[in-house]
Amino acid sequence: MACFHIYQSNFKLPLANQRECLYLPATRGDIRRILKDDWYKYSLNSEKALIWRIVHKNNLSWILQNGFFAGNSGKKSKDWVDIGNPELISKRANHPVPIAPGGTLTDDIPFYFTPFSPMLKNIHSGWGGIKQRSNNEIIILVSSLHKLNELDVPFIFTDSHAYYMWSNFYSNIADLDKIDWTIIQSKDFKRDPDDPAKFERYQAEALIHNYCPVEALIGIVCYSKEDKPHLDRLIKQSGHKVQVIARPNWYFS
Repeated sequence: MACFHIYQSNFKLPLANQRECLYLPATRGDIRRILKDDWYKYSLNSEKALIWRIVHKNNLSWILQNGFFAGNSGKKSKDWVDIGNPELISKRANHPVPIAPGGTLTDDIPFYFTPFSPMLKNIHSGWGGIKQRSNNEIIILVSSLHKLNELDVPFIFTDSHAYYMWSNFYSNIADLDKIDWTIIQSKDFKRDPDDPAKFERYQAEALIHNYCPVEALIGIVCYSKEDKPHLDRLIKQSGHKVQVIARPNWYFS
């Protein structure tokens, strides 16, 4: 069974087969066998504090050589491929961060607490004027707030989309319980007239300040097994050790 060892959790990600399972220690030395459908509950939570960032696969070589810089830094490859909503990216440049280290949202690198983001769906569908891209073009970078702490990488996080005017900002991991993990675990970001803020709560963000070193990455997800060898070669050439896994069922169709 393919493994994807993630910092402080040592769990095995589920394979595509519905009957396959993963193993997850609830506490040290206590291994629980859980079904694939429970992966979201046992892995997307405040204890694991896993964070996820989608990027175009053509950017990976540069990231492996240089790390990941915030938008305001101006440091990125001349061949960098942008994805996402250009209008929202522009608006974030003027949106202040209300707690230390301050600045604006583009002084930080945004990650979500789930790989199943509305933006990933919009990129796949081309909804709202966003440039449509195939699943094979997109990879998902994985880290965790625990790993960032270990490396002394500064970060803050929110309980909703960071641009949302009613979002709360936090710097203490003890406040991760403020995030609505239930909707994140259920992959439920459908708009609800009885709960207008649900869509924004689903998109709670981890904001890494200024720079994310490659050492903070604990995994990379790609769409198909055909994409994996190329990514593995790039990582090997860079001298880093980051495991790549293919998870087509983590993408939208």
